[in-house]
Amino acid sequence: MRLWLDRCSVCDGRVELGEETVESCCRSVQVVAASCTSCGERIFEAPLPEE
Repeated sequence: MRLWLDRCSVCDGRVELGEETVESCCRSVQVVAASCTSCGERIFEAPLPEE
């Protein structure tokens, strides 16, 4: 359900969908993420399929 939000539940800011690289100590993963443009809250994140 969070994928379809257009307003942030924390600050009511605009939610934007984009691709990012998430890094941990062992690897990097490409994800699609929905984040608030006002407060930066991550609303949704899912790994992109490997090519």
